[in-house]
Amino acid sequence: MDFLASACPSFWLGIMLILLLAGVLNILPTAGRSTYGIAGPETTGFYLLDSLLQKNWKAVWDALTHICMPALALGVNMLGILMRVTRSSVLEVMNEEYVVTARAKGLREKTLSGVMSPAMPSYRSLPSSGLSWERC
Repeated sequence: MDFLASACPSFWLGIMLILLLAGVLNILPTAGRSTYGIAGPETTGFYLLDSLLQKNWKAVWDALTHICMPALALGVNMLGILMRVTRSSVLEVMNEEYVVTARAKGLREKTLSGVMSPAMPSYRSLPSSGLSWERC
């Protein structure tokens, strides 16, 4: 899964999402920031935030449906990289001496849930570095 997510270009995934979610299934809109006539007056310039401030729930839903597909298309690539880094960090921590000792004492794999906190520093900074990758 992580290989497919990180190997798929964002623009290709976006086109495929438009074809599937908007063309075939007709779930999401194909383009634009909002449906004509639904958004109220602009205060901040962000339709979702403006709609929330004005308590216009129909416009909130419209803004969420318009932002869903681009967010999915741009986030899947970073998700694949994040999955790969998390997996390698957890496997590295699982080979540490204290984890091997805990296994030797008879602890099950499910009780070794504390391996995520030592593995966390490596993938905590990854999303911020991903911002520069998308801009190139």
